[in-house]
Amino acid sequence: VTIDRLYGAWTKSSSDGQWHGLLVAGYLEEMYGGVGGEILYRPFGKTYAFGAELWDAAKRDPDSAFSGTFSGDQALTGYLKAWYEIPQTDLTVGLKAGRYLAGDIGATLSLTKYAENGARVEAFATATNQSDADPFGGATHLYSGLRLTLPLGNAPVIPRGSQMRFAAAPLGRNAGQSLESPLPLYEITEPLSYRHITRHWAEVAE
Repeated sequence: VTIDRLYGAWTKSSSDGQWHGLLVAGYLEEMYGGVGGEILYRPFGKTYAFGAELWDAAKRDPDSAFSGTFSGDQALTGYLKAWYEIPQTDLTVGLKAGRYLAGDIGATLSLTKYAENGARVEAFATATNQSDADPFGGATHLYSGLRLTLPLGNAPVIPRGSQMRFAAAPLGRNAGQSLESPLPLYEITEPLSYRHITRHWAEVAE
């Protein structure tokens, strides 16, 4: 039994709704705690967005009670990020480049499909300057996989916003690993985007 996430956060959006900011500190995810933040520029009605994030992360000790203490391993990690919504589709291309948790430098390219019920499927590939073992026993600079997110908020008794997350990707790697932000700004601003509002206009009008 562990504390997966426990943090305090502050978010702010500009009056015109184009700029969004995040500051957060605490247990950020199951393996790391620390402090960090993100800034996002996402103009309404446009198909592009840009952002940046920076984290001072400390690895949590899995042998401690609730994984509540830190092992002493520290990492400064951050990225420049960009997104592009492919017109007339529910697909988004994402790109981020920067410093990963192992200190390696590289970039991640992703393609995400957004379903109308809130489900997401993401394919990603990361390449960095640090090699690691591949599934066949060799060495590679490439790390890739698939992620599936299914919303559960409409089910009885389950809190609104709950999700099931699945991933298919190599395990036991150091290279190409990034901290999982507890409040990714692009995802939490999606319901306010032009794309989401137009696709769900019937619900909004009701």
